[in-house]
Amino acid sequence: MIRINLLPIKDQEKKASSRRQLILFGLLVLVEVVVLYFVYSGKSGELDQVTTENNIKAASIEDLKKQVADVEKLTKEKGLLEEQIGVLDKLEAGRSGPVRVLDEVLKILSVPSNELDRLTFRKRGWNDKWEPDRLWFNTLAEEGGRFGLTGAARTADDVAEFLQRLSTSVYFDGVRLGAVEQTARGNFQYVTFEISGNISYSLAPEPAVPGQGG
Repeated sequence: MIRINLLPIKDQEKKASSRRQLILFGLLVLVEVVVLYFVYSGKSGELDQVTTENNIKAASIEDLKKQVADVEKLTKEKGLLEEQIGVLDKLEAGRSGPVRVLDEVLKILSVPSNELDRLTFRKRGWNDKWEPDRLWFNTLAEEGGRFGLTGAARTADDVAEFLQRLSTSVYFDGVRLGAVEQTARGNFQYVTFEISGNISYSLAPEPAVPGQGG
């Protein structure tokens, strides 16, 4: 009987099988590495995109913060400017108010120069035939929005006309007549009077009586 030793063949087959398994394992590892690489690349790209978007959003937030700061600064500057304007308005009122009141007093102590003046005087309840030189002041004082004056006039009717004109002015309010006394200096008869009330320098200018002033 002929015997054949098959051990070397089996060993070779085992070695070949081992090589195939090793190659297959290597291929699997390679495939896994490639897959992991692509996955990593994709995730890395997404991360870069997210990072870029976050940077853009951060820049936008910083820009908005700057805009808000600018708005707050402008708001503060606006407030300061409004305060300055308010101070200037008060100064202007303090400067021009007494001038307007003086013009009003001159208007009160005037006579109509034409027919339109007469109609305006009558509309305000003034006697257009009154002669202002029949009345004169002795003292005039003002403090804290209150005024007081003393004077004299030819008759009580002259005092009444002057009181009516003061009472219809927008610059004078709460006008009250105090003591009125009949007085004589030699043969010259006249009356003395006291008038008090409120005075305002902050009102808008009253329309001028036509024909008066410049």
